[in-house]
Amino acid sequence: MAQYLYVEMPEHFTWDRVRYCWKPRQKFHKGIGRLVFIGPSAGDLFYLRLLLMHVRGPASPEALRTVDGNLLPWKEACAALGLLDDDKEWDHVP
Repeated sequence: MAQYLYVEMPEHFTWDRVRYCWKPRQKFHKGIGRLVFIGPSAGDLFYLRLLLMHVRGPASPEALRTVDGNLLPWKEACAALGLLDDDKEWDHVP
């Protein structure tokens, strides 16, 4: 499971409601996996969704926001991975 993004999980696994774990699919199925839209004004929820869309195979929320061995707050983890844009390019325009 370490190679998949969060939204790719339903394509390869099914959720076992009795055992509360992911089981590999027996047949390939283009499952429906989606994350609802969350705007930047939602704070940490926005950064959590952003990390879920880009980090492959996190085993825990702490693993999701660990960058280069450092446990960072949600926003700083996104910034360290280069997922946030800023206006610095406008500062360099002559």
